[in-house]
Amino acid sequence: MKRLSSTVLIASVAAVGVTWGASHATQAAEYYAGKSITVIVGQAAGGGTDTVARILTRYLRKYIPGNPKIIVRNMTGAGGSKSMNFVYEKARADGLTVVYSNLSPMQELLKAPGIRFKYGKFTWLGALKGAPLMLFSRVDVVPGGIKKPADIVKAKKLILLGQRPDANLDLVARPALDLFGLKYIYVPGYRGAVPRRAAMRRNEGNVTAHGLNGWRSGVEPTMGKQGIVVPLWYYPAKDGAGNYIPSPEIKKFPSILKVYREVFGKDPSGPYWDALNLAMNFRAASSNAFLAPPNTNKAAAAAFRKGFQGMMQDPDMKAALNKTTGFVMKPAKLEDVLNVFATLDQIDPKLTQFWKDYIADGGKAKKAPKSKRGGKRKKK
Repeated sequence: MKRLSSTVLIASVAAVGVTWGASHATQAAEYYAGKSITVIVGQAAGGGTDTVARILTRYLRKYIPGNPKIIVRNMTGAGGSKSMNFVYEKARADGLTVVYSNLSPMQELLKAPGIRFKYGKFTWLGALKGAPLMLFSRVDVVPGGIKKPADIVKAKKLILLGQRPDANLDLVARPALDLFGLKYIYVPGYRGAVPRRAAMRRNEGNVTAHGLNGWRSGVEPTMGKQGIVVPLWYYPAKDGAGNYIPSPEIKKFPSILKVYREVFGKDPSGPYWDALNLAMNFRAASSNAFLAPPNTNKAAAAAFRKGFQGMMQDPDMKAALNKTTGFVMKPAKLEDVLNVFATLDQIDPKLTQFWKDYIADGGKAKKAPKSKRGGKRKKK
């Protein structure tokens, strides 16, 4: 596959960037008047991504010139890829259908099956740096219960619930357990956060990954405070110098680095850490974005970007996010985000091959029964 250079992609951002001439500004102000925007979310209703999308769009409308109506529609399937493929291939490029999605550069790097979109060809409307991902487990996974995160190494039988081997959450959950040398059974096939939460409550599995938003809005209130589950660690972001830093928003549980050092007395290293480090680096640039079909109407894109910028500064929006999820998302620079996708061909081929083999191995795992993964039950 021929990749666009970093220069070309960043230039494309400038070409469709935030700054427009007076004529475009006028067109943008009029474009959405009396219209409706459908924001498609590729995750199930009630999950962390869906919760955040609904909070953001609640405030987005008043900042988009023309004040269009905004409708949120869930389109689950293939770990969010179904919604991305739909907007990329079938949605009209009129700015009336966009997708709010988690970003997964790994899927494009590894040419994952079913991925028919190219991130660099979407019309980018706004990118965000979201809450960290985290791992939690049932308290009763070890005799006497987990008293501190490092106790997870005492577990004899872990059952990891996931979505699919190339899904963002699974990409950080599996190598982390392998990094700690834990024995586990991987059970993919759960369509989003809500089915996995229910399965954890039923004790069909005892460890799974989540976004911090989903943990605070949907897990901590229903299972955490009841002593059923406990957070193990979060996956930290990096500073400008490339060093992992503690999250100022997370006080109650440690980063994976801190737990690893407590268990082994040293920093992590080796193939599992290299693989995990790559997945964490991708997320550090941006976690989520509003994307429109390729070559979307310029006036529509300009108006939406203006609305996005206004929304991200809204104090009420920030308060709503903080109240619901305990974390306030920040805007990411489009140039930095697209540079990640433009430089995928610079990743060490050995690391790329490691991930391909690792994901293929995960694909051999026994999947959750359809009736338990959030799909439709068979009619009797």
